[in-house]
Amino acid sequence: MLVTVVAIGVVVTSLATIGLGFDVGESSSRRIIAIEQRWDGSITARYVRVSDLKPNSSMLFLDPFNKTMQEFYKGSNPNPVSLIRLLEKADAYEYYRLIRLPEMYGGDANDISSYRAYSIVGINMLQKCLVGYRSERQWIEDPCSGDVYRVWDGIVIYGYSMSGNITGSPNALARLRLGVDSDGYIVAFKGDDSVRGDGIPGHGRIILGKDVMDSSRAMLNAVSKHLGINLPMIDGYIPTRVDVWHRWMDNINSNMQDKQYIDYINVSYVGINSTGISRYTLSIFDLTKHPILRLEQRQESSALTILNLLGYNSESDSCRYEKSTGSTDGKYYILISRWYLTGSTGELSCSILEHTMSVWISDDADGVGGYLIIVVGYMLSSEEMLATVKALDIKEIDSS
Repeated sequence: MLVTVVAIGVVVTSLATIGLGFDVGESSSRRIIAIEQRWDGSITARYVRVSDLKPNSSMLFLDPFNKTMQEFYKGSNPNPVSLIRLLEKADAYEYYRLIRLPEMYGGDANDISSYRAYSIVGINMLQKCLVGYRSERQWIEDPCSGDVYRVWDGIVIYGYSMSGNITGSPNALARLRLGVDSDGYIVAFKGDDSVRGDGIPGHGRIILGKDVMDSSRAMLNAVSKHLGINLPMIDGYIPTRVDVWHRWMDNINSNMQDKQYIDYINVSYVGINSTGISRYTLSIFDLTKHPILRLEQRQESSALTILNLLGYNSESDSCRYEKSTGSTDGKYYILISRWYLTGSTGELSCSILEHTMSVWISDDADGVGGYLIIVVGYMLSSEEMLATVKALDIKEIDSS
């Protein structure tokens, strides 16, 4: 098997002065030295305090316990010039990316809990490429394989490497644990070089099922606190990302001046097992903020009108299409099932691909407040969708 390693080349035109006082002993933690490329192509390096990075941003640093930095520490007079020479020899496996989480994930906390540090070498078995942090998408991405990693804990959530979730092979990026020293600078703890611990750059680390779920729950708890709404875990699925999105809702008269600007929370989930991958997305609309979305009468016609205004087309040209309405546990729902055409030649067949279930949850008998939730499921049966909706318990929480 051919393995391609992408190395880092560094061209340095200037370097910011770095304070001395490096730990040259055998301590289990050392300050990280963040490396940044400036707009003019020059490289700067510096110690980092918790307050130095903005939420949803990142920078590179070298593992302070690996060969390049070890050589640097052992120098008789550590200085910017000696660091420049060593940076030019450093390879990709020594680099980590320091990430300050987005505010939604707790990145606004002014302590080390708002930071993560992951190896920049992906875990894809077929090729080893450098991963980068996509701040606009709030995830870590491998541009070669298409693998995507969750910023919260480095777990792979899309791509070939997701097979590790069921095969027991590495399913997360290698990491370094972080802390803060007595002077307020961020330090990294020495990694344990174990795939069942901190991981190995290029190989990754293994996070077992229970720990994946515990970490997922902690992520949703952090986001729920920030948004003031309890976001649900879905049994057998891990949340991949949470966004606050916006859309324009057409009024019946299609007058642009009368359009409604709607914001909503979008949560994505993925599940993987021996039969393949299935997904859920939840779009959550606050009926207190957007009362136009309330279901005044529990009728299919009024429900479909609201969905059409939101841009969820209630008609389909698919191979087979059906609707059903009803209520469960006090929730009114409309289930839209679509079977799509498959096959390119000969007789075409139909396979279940998508179900959309729209659910109105009111917080009182008068229907004032509550939420409209659009649940989209891929590669799921209508029975699975209904079971998920029955378990939904979304409500406002105290975000203080």
